[in-house]
Amino acid sequence: MNDTEVPSMVQVHLSIRVLLTVLPSLIFLFINSIMLFALVRKPLFLESPRYILFGHLLLSDSLQLLLTMLLYIFALTMVRIITCICVIITQLAAITVKMSPINLAVMSLERYVAICFPLRHATIATSKVMRVAIAVMWTMASVDSFAQLFLFFSLSNRSLAAQQICKKRSVFQLPVYVILNR
Repeated sequence: MNDTEVPSMVQVHLSIRVLLTVLPSLIFLFINSIMLFALVRKPLFLESPRYILFGHLLLSDSLQLLLTMLLYIFALTMVRIITCICVIITQLAAITVKMSPINLAVMSLERYVAICFPLRHATIATSKVMRVAIAVMWTMASVDSFAQLFLFFSLSNRSLAAQQICKKRSVFQLPVYVILNR
């Protein structure tokens, strides 16, 4: 085996790893998009609080899968991207990771109200209340990321146009991020 065969073997191995991770992710994104399309097509689903929250869960999980798949491909292929774009992608991924448990808790709370207060459920859980709940969920999930973004833009002395490998640890290097993550 000569020196030119080793990089080609690494390329083949890398291509297989990317294919084995991207293909199932694309299948899940396709299934989620079909379910979202079915939810949006029926007016009854757009008015029911249960299905509004389920559609939001599908949308946020699809966004999470897309962003984490993108970050995985960036890390695996060691692509250098602009620091500002890397910060935005990593913080959006962090927000969507926090969104799923919050959304499931709100879905459970809505079902609790439906079971324990069946006569008042229609007045408590309206589509307007669910939209406000979704806005509150995004706000709750975003607080930590906005604090990190504020600290990054105010304390970081690196250029936002510099290209680097997109990893959270390489972007957020200051000791204050360790304290903030704890």
